[in-house]
Amino acid sequence: MKSLSSIRRVGHWFSVAALVFFLSNISRAADVGFYALVKRTKSNQDSAGLPTLGSNNPYRGSAFVRLTGPGSVLSATLTSPGGAPQPMSFDPAANAFALEGKFHTQAELDAAAPAGKYTLNISTLHDGTKILSLTLPIITVYPAAPHISNFAAAQAINPSADFILTWDPIPGGTANDFILLGITDSNGTQVFQSPDPFKTGALGGKAISVTIPAHTLAASQGYVADLSFFKVTSTDTTSYPAAPGFVAAGSFTEFSLVTTAVTPVLSATFSLRHFANGGNFVGANTSPTASFPVTINSYRANFLVRNDSSYPPASQVLFTGPRGSSLVNTPADPDAGAITATSGSYFSPRITSPPIAPGGAWTVTYKGTPYPFSVPDPKTSLRLIVPVPKITLANDALKSVTWSYTDANGNALAVVPAFLTSIRVQALD
Repeated sequence: MKSLSSIRRVGHWFSVAALVFFLSNISRAADVGFYALVKRTKSNQDSAGLPTLGSNNPYRGSAFVRLTGPGSVLSATLTSPGGAPQPMSFDPAANAFALEGKFHTQAELDAAAPAGKYTLNISTLHDGTKILSLTLPIITVYPAAPHISNFAAAQAINPSADFILTWDPIPGGTANDFILLGITDSNGTQVFQSPDPFKTGALGGKAISVTIPAHTLAASQGYVADLSFFKVTSTDTTSYPAAPGFVAAGSFTEFSLVTTAVTPVLSATFSLRHFANGGNFVGANTSPTASFPVTINSYRANFLVRNDSSYPPASQVLFTGPRGSSLVNTPADPDAGAITATSGSYFSPRITSPPIAPGGAWTVTYKGTPYPFSVPDPKTSLRLIVPVPKITLANDALKSVTWSYTDANGNALAVVPAFLTSIRVQALD
């Protein structure tokens, strides 16, 4: 027979498990971000002037079901008033199931998409099948097409910096309406979209700008952008909790964005590397014989440069340190460092007298240009940490390496100092 205490423990565990399960259910997002029914017009803007109504079927009737995650919606259909269900297709660029009709005149659009009740049948991954209705009103007047007010600047965007795209205030736009910006590359891949309607950061109908973050766009590229305005006529926030629906009359303007070339900025960093011999492995021992106290026996200065068009030989990189450094216009060591297509790493000769580099004013002359650096005192007497390794072998092959830390006198360190940020293990044959 179970004791009272054991029964209490079992009951306590079950309550916690049930609570975790309940919390996991309510914390998961709905499978659908939003759903919408929209009638709108398409315009084009190819200059600083006002956009013009598109010449290729500018009247559009659209239904959207936005996904919240990969595969969160399995399928969707739309049934118009008195019509049969029509399957909606998945658009990976928009991450949505969509159905769109394109028409030459407003009369053709009205005939194909009359006012009345429309039904969406949405099969979701976690939320089951959702049957949702939206009512389309009679729409006789469409909103004015958005006009990009800094069109010229949008044709010469520096992709390394934030870019603020601006447009004229939309006539009649309110806080209950929505604006959406989408940008696609030459392959039709969407590279940017402003937040969805009803989401944090979504652009309301009174918005007049949006920021495209630095490095969103690639250098020397052209993009196609759509700025859409939705004049909301009705919303439904209860039929599918956390997945609102809306009906809108809209307009969108298609225009180009062009980025400029980016000239990489040369970057140069300076560091000091000190050397000390902590001990040696003797014979077949898997733990080294440490020699305490450990002292620093030499140092090198390092100059690392990136984003140059070419990297010179070591003889063209000269090191000069403070008084007592033993480095005065001393060429880099040709047998140390490395040059690749994207960087050059140069080391001074190894200096044994003095074995410790002084802090102060250092200069590296690179391709004839001096690069000054103010280097603080290395404080080697306080920062000399000795990693004492232990290796594990399997069939005479190195299996693992572990280590502990001591100070220069061999005293074990209980806590790794904050200034120790990385360690490198090398196995040489």
